[in-house]
Amino acid sequence: MGLNAATLGIFLPELLGLTIAFILLSSRAPRGRMRNYGLAGVAIMAVCALLGLALSLFQNAMAMRQAASGGGNLADLYPIMLAARMLLRVVTLGGLLLIVWGLCEASRRAARASSDQDSNAAPP
Repeated sequence: MGLNAATLGIFLPELLGLTIAFILLSSRAPRGRMRNYGLAGVAIMAVCALLGLALSLFQNAMAMRQAASGGGNLADLYPIMLAARMLLRVVTLGGLLLIVWGLCEASRRAARASSDQDSNAAPP
């Protein structure tokens, strides 16, 4: 149980941060396409974090099973686990880029709207 608690502790800050990001985007960001992109990015990252947690728990279970039985070679599983973790990190990067792209677009639109208001308010 010690390994599983440590694994949960490792993933807890990431999952907590993604939960807070989801709540902030849901409650404070104006509705629209850019918010939806941000929410999609957070959802992608959260799914990847949960899959990473499941992968780590699986790896811990396999290690405990091997230690209990005294047989098997966990090294055979290493390349598969490494490839799965790399794939999760690439997909997580996609989620992060989606969040940043949505933020950049929303900022650009807000700046454009602000400059339009300033030009409309200027005296002739």
